[in-house]
Amino acid sequence: MDIRALGYLRLETTTLDEWRRYALDVLGMVEATGTTEDTLCLRLDDRAHRLVIQAGESDRLLAAGWEVANAAALARAAEELEEAGVAVKTADPAELAERRVQGLIHVTDPGGNPLEIYWGQAQDHTALGTPYGNRFVTGDLGLGHVVLPVPDIEAALDFYENLLGFQLRDSMKLPPQAVPTATEQRDFHWMHFLSPNRRHHSLGLYPGALPPRHRALHGGAGDPRRRGPGPRPHARRGHPHRVQPRPPHQRPHGVLLRPGPRRFPGRVRLGRPRRRPRHLGREGDHRRQLLGPPVERLIPPSEFRDVLGRFASGITVVATLDADSAEPVGFACQSFASLSLDPPLVMLAVGKNSTSWPRIERSGRFCVNILAEDQRATCAALGRSGPDKFAGVPWSVGERGTVRVDGALAHVECELDAVYEAGDHHLVTAQVVALDAGEDGRPLLFFRSRYAVGAF
Repeated sequence: MDIRALGYLRLETTTLDEWRRYALDVLGMVEATGTTEDTLCLRLDDRAHRLVIQAGESDRLLAAGWEVANAAALARAAEELEEAGVAVKTADPAELAERRVQGLIHVTDPGGNPLEIYWGQAQDHTALGTPYGNRFVTGDLGLGHVVLPVPDIEAALDFYENLLGFQLRDSMKLPPQAVPTATEQRDFHWMHFLSPNRRHHSLGLYPGALPPRHRALHGGAGDPRRRGPGPRPHARRGHPHRVQPRPPHQRPHGVLLRPGPRRFPGRVRLGRPRRRPRHLGREGDHRRQLLGPPVERLIPPSEFRDVLGRFASGITVVATLDADSAEPVGFACQSFASLSLDPPLVMLAVGKNSTSWPRIERSGRFCVNILAEDQRATCAALGRSGPDKFAGVPWSVGERGTVRVDGALAHVECELDAVYEAGDHHLVTAQVVALDAGEDGRPLLFFRSRYAVGAF
């Protein structure tokens, strides 16, 4: 199963106001679209939301969302889960709209923790504007990590490692006192840490049960304390509006000494003289304000195009069948290159204003057609915007449901791997699943904003 990352968490809490203060004023997260009086949606990056916290009668995990690449990967995941005897429920349109995803299934792990496997979450490219100028490490690594209670640790480890495809990264011994609800008392218990990507761990498995109030033991994107956020976390005495973003033992300028089980009532200051802190105003005063002076554009776009246009490039057509209408959809693309031999990967850059790319992305697969010098008309047709771009363009359907342009020098059929933000473009990586060379000929080139033919 090809799970990519921990995408989001959905929580229920009895103290929504405290969570709101903690997330916005201490951690520096940003309210997302969908926030209401009873629901707090939080942004950390360019995703529509990463955390959704709802007011309720208990404190518990509603769902941990795990992301897959596309619709085909979600269908394969559902099939593998059902073959393993795991109950799978497909989300209805209302749930898809609420989570702002294109596909989703519900499952439950052996510990009873609710999981949601999804693909295609909406993005929000507006400036994040965190109040402290902080940055959350997400991207292709996902939200962070979550620790879930699983009384049957071996069954849970088998579920995540052998069925969902996670990798075991680390294990930690816990004394019996740390696991009072263990099904079997031992000299020690193992807690395991796993990940589906390059992050050291995205999931921790706690070998015991927790009361419903603590159904989600820990979350990794700037977590509240285990018993829920206090009314004013880490505020200094006498200074109710001076909030420290981290407890003393985690600050770089202080070390909290803890000899044995009791906390030493003092702190050792290292490396910095004691200075009177500046008063920056009340918490929340600077919310949604961008930090720093405006950045001036250093290189005019016209000069950028003129200089970079001196690099000759080939021209391709990226095309597939629309997942809904089964009609051909595609666009001309000159920003295309091979990326890796093992595994075989290619990359291309797509403008964010492209109307064809969202439809291709939904399908999860496409064919890169490398055009020949006599296919200028095809390039012109696919290089414009509007409907009926394939009118007059000869094409056929490949074995994998992609669109192959007749007469191209080569066809490279791909499955979508990842999409990254890159200025005013999307940087797309894709895995090559099939390719073939067409008729011999010379390529269609683009040089200094015009077509060119090279001598070969």
